[in-house]
Amino acid sequence: MSEPTAAPPYEPGSQAAVPDEPEPELQADRILAGGDRRDDELRRREAKLEAAFGVREDRIEQREGDLADAQAKLERREQELNTYVTRLQAEFSRRA
Repeated sequence: MSEPTAAPPYEPGSQAAVPDEPEPELQADRILAGGDRRDDELRRREAKLEAAFGVREDRIEQREGDLADAQAKLERREQELNTYVTRLQAEFSRRA
């Protein structure tokens, strides 16, 4: 039986030393893939934040509208009360 032979020593420039895809290209691909994932994640996060902001903005606008309505109603009631008090004072003055 023959003994297994050892692998030939590394020689610069030999075909066995050149991988199918150089390591720097693999690293670049990994970096690009990681960047794409981060970009996608950032886009999703930005979309969620924009949606949440839009909801909050809508709520604020609704509350501002409700507040404006309440203020207008209060001003009308205040005017009605002033008118009523003026009439009462006139009536008391006339009776006195």
